[in-house]
Amino acid sequence: MAERVDKIEKLRFLLRSINRRMEHYFTVYLQQYDITLPQFLLLREVYRNPNLSLTELSPKLGLANSTVCGIVDRLEKRELVSRTRDTNDRRVVRISLTPKMLTKVKDFQLSHATYLMQFTVNISDAEIEQMISSLSLLQQELEREDV
Repeated sequence: MAERVDKIEKLRFLLRSINRRMEHYFTVYLQQYDITLPQFLLLREVYRNPNLSLTELSPKLGLANSTVCGIVDRLEKRELVSRTRDTNDRRVVRISLTPKMLTKVKDFQLSHATYLMQFTVNISDAEIEQMISSLSLLQQELEREDV
């Protein structure tokens, strides 16, 4: 049992270390675009799911509505996102990417993909798939209600 606990602790340490390192590298990478990591995550979510409301966006980012509102304020000042009132419910504010941001998306995606690839040049596709499968299994176990 102690050996299994040691392995689980090592796994937890590795996951935390990988997350911290990737977050650091990505934060440094985003500086060239003058975008913070939370701003990038919001832009990516709005690109994938156009016209989300602030209330829908907050749980997707794991942030409070007030925090998301502040991020949107800063991105709106830079003309990267826009707010529009929902036509069916005027209380709801929808967020979308501006034409200015949409013109940058393709270049940004290519640059981002190239950047991410450098971390896995020595890892095969099969190894990446195995990691995804194993980590997905761990995620499912952690999300079980009885744990």
